[in-house]
Amino acid sequence: MRDTHLGSIDLNLLRTIQPLLEERHVSRAAKRSFLSQPAMSRALDRLRDAFGDPLLVRSGRVYERTPRGERVLREIEPIMRRLQAIVRDEEFTPAQSQERFRVAMSDHGSTILLPALLQRLRKEAPQSELVVSATGPQTYDEVAAGRIDLHLCPEPPPPVLENEVLFPCGLRLSFWQPSADEKPATYLERVRAVTARHDSDW
Repeated sequence: MRDTHLGSIDLNLLRTIQPLLEERHVSRAAKRSFLSQPAMSRALDRLRDAFGDPLLVRSGRVYERTPRGERVLREIEPIMRRLQAIVRDEEFTPAQSQERFRVAMSDHGSTILLPALLQRLRKEAPQSELVVSATGPQTYDEVAAGRIDLHLCPEPPPPVLENEVLFPCGLRLSFWQPSADEKPATYLERVRAVTARHDSDW
């Protein structure tokens, strides 16, 4: 993996990368960006060097995005929309938003929250997109890196991340009927003891 820092990249290239990856055509991207074709070709060369990837590769008479180019395009679209909103001093309007919201949650969290969240999103922000991923070992790192916008989790996150308690959440446990030689009350007491030990994980 290349150790590339933001300070080493000319931020003027940001205004060329989206049209290049969307158009997959240097001349059209140049026209869209109000640049000459040679200037856009040079920008593509510099972007390839900065990302350590071709980004666009020729396939017959057309260019196709590389897998890295596809990922960069997905990531750059919401960033550029937010930058434009900041420059224009626009307030966030859900009904007009076309942002992609990236949320990570556990299976338990998705069961509780996802249906209502989708319903509200369709109603209040119908042009936006919700990308849901499962919680994993790297989720907190992805939040810190900005690759995930929101992580719904039962445990306290690392101190470096801002967090807010949405609601208390307990565990409801289903279990098989105990064997005939075991009293239900005794079995239930064991279940409650196990639940109490793990209650902080939910």
